[in-house]
Amino acid sequence: MDAEKPEFDFGRVPKAIVYSGYLKLMNKKPTAALVYTLYISHTNDEMKAWPSIARLVELSGCSRSAVSDARRFLLAERFLVFTGEHRGRSPVMRVET
Repeated sequence: MDAEKPEFDFGRVPKAIVYSGYLKLMNKKPTAALVYTLYISHTNDEMKAWPSIARLVELSGCSRSAVSDARRFLLAERFLVFTGEHRGRSPVMRVET
């Protein structure tokens, strides 16, 4: 029996790539681009996401410090905006596209 694949909204990712500055980010900061992509893949309908650092490390294959540095960069450059909310211990971020 095959596991059911999660539904994916292909319309969301191309807009994010084109309008967010993602292509320039990919060239300058590849780890940040990877973490940004993971945040996009975790968004709900309000473009909010709260993956833990551990989850981002697991999915990216990057070190904890590299993922943390990438998230700080994404916050500083406003690719991610902290909403002031938390889900468990994870901060809820609004993904800017």
